[in-house]
Amino acid sequence: MGGFSRTGYDYPEEPGNYCKTLNLLVGPTEVLVSGDTLQLKDYSKLDWPWTLFDPEAKKARHETVFPQECKKAFEMGAALVK
Repeated sequence: MGGFSRTGYDYPEEPGNYCKTLNLLVGPTEVLVSGDTLQLKDYSKLDWPWTLFDPEAKKARHETVFPQECKKAFEMGAALVK
């Protein structure tokens, strides 16, 4: 049976449910969630009086965690063609 990889965040169970459905329809399925991604290159350009984002934390995560998630996604894709 396929897997659902959480990256330290409490996501709803929908990706796991998608995985179960796809397992039934097309066979073993894996889901990789990459969350808390960098949406903007420069958060200082936002003219919002408030923000839900910590630009420094997003940049740090983008530089440290995101490359690992990309590597995992690449590995998952490579496994498909073996």
